Parts: sequence; structure tokens; C-alpha cells
Amino acid sequence: MSVFPAEPEALAAFLAARHAAGRSPASLRMTVAALARAHLEAGEADPTKHARVRSVLKGLGRLAGERGQGAARQARALTAEALTVLRAAQPVRRKKAGAGLETWEEALARQVFDVALAHVLSDAGLRRGCFGRTSSGFPPTAAAA
Repeated sequence: MSVFPAEPEALAAFLAARHAAGRSPASLRMTVAALARAHLEAGEADPTKHARVRSVLKGLGRLAGERGQGAARQARALTAEALTVLRAAQPVRRKKAGAGLETWEEALARQVFDVALAHVLSDAGLRRGCFGRTSSGFPPTAAAA
């Protein structure tokens, strides 16, 4: 007996049951992606593309959002205090890709670039998460802050 292809109604019911069991919208999306890939590799029709499955997935995501579950967290704003800390930080020499350490001039140039980038982002009203990690490691992780 083969489980391929899965019936869209069965898949929709499976997703609803996993949601009821406490799975997050992100977990449900990963499940759908895994099932889509399994069907593709088995050469079967992809039930995850069915309108019913898409509708259920969207509705479950909406329900979770209304409950405050699985909501994306917004990065904190880049504050004046954070810019002050960044400006005051001493440059750190890093290992080069080949061998040895970068020069102090290279480390200082990297830090100047990072500070300038942080100021542009701050002036534009963007958040720290908009640019990820700079070459100097700014912004610090929660553990390092």
C-alpha cells in the first residue's frame, strides 16, 4: 500500500491536527515543504499546491497570529546609545583568509566602515536587523550585550 500521492483533504486534516497539537505556523510550513519534496522525488502530484491545503495553511497561520503565536519578532531600533558604544569600540585585528592578522590600519578601516553604515541605517530609521552582522561583529548578540 502506497501513501503517495496524499489526498489534499487528508493533508489539510493532518495540518489542522498538528496545529491543534501545538505546532507553530513555521513548523507546519516545513512539514508542507517536506511533503512537497517527497512527492516530487516520488514522481507524484504535489498535494500541497491544492487550494484546500493552501487555504487551511493560511487560516492556521492567521489563527496563530491572532493568538500571538508564531509572530515574527521585530528587531529593536538602532539607538543613540548603541551608536555611542560602536564608536567607542576599539578595532580588533582579525585573522586573514590566508595566514596572519590584518594590520591595525585594516582593522581601523573596517571599523570606520561599520560605524558609517550604522549611522546611515540609524539616520534612515532602519533597524539593526536590516543589515545583519557587520565585519566588526556589531550589533552584539543578546548574550554579549
